[in-house]
Amino acid sequence: MDKGAVPTVRKIGFTAFSAVYNRYMTTDFPESELKPLPVIEKAFAAGKYAAYILQEDNRTKAYASFLWDQEDILLLDYFAVTQESGRGAGIGSLFLQELARTITAKGFIIECELPEKAINEQERILREKRIAFYVRNGAEITTTRATVFGVAFQILYMPLDKERKSIDVRKELLNIYQNISSDKLLQKFVKIA
Repeated sequence: MDKGAVPTVRKIGFTAFSAVYNRYMTTDFPESELKPLPVIEKAFAAGKYAAYILQEDNRTKAYASFLWDQEDILLLDYFAVTQESGRGAGIGSLFLQELARTITAKGFIIECELPEKAINEQERILREKRIAFYVRNGAEITTTRATVFGVAFQILYMPLDKERKSIDVRKELLNIYQNISSDKLLQKFVKIA
């Protein structure tokens, strides 16, 4: 981050999110991991989706989006530092900490791909680093695992409330998926244990 500039976190609506999606997300995420923009637009319209950006000097440095069933427990849908901002310089940690101060929920659930299911050593190391990043920034590794459309995830939880009451992560995750998927798709493609 520049020494003179002050980074700010800002909640954005669907129009601004569309610009982030088209400019950054199509580069930062594989096509197979991106929900179609009309699906996200529908969730925004239903009041079940929110997005945030970290800006510095009017430049987007990082972005995150969340979806939910009840707005007290969120699911982190996307989180990235833009490639042009450079990774590994602390931007992601700063953004995550600012999100934790900004969001008014009990906490949010994070899905991280299981390292042991990686296709090679390089991918395993990347997955381990991703989990370590979230843990370093306050997330807790849970005993819950999920397989969603064939992708195996370790489930983490980022508590945001001061009392840090425990939640039933499995139940909350299932509620979120029930909110965004048909029962038929849920039964066929989502397994939570």
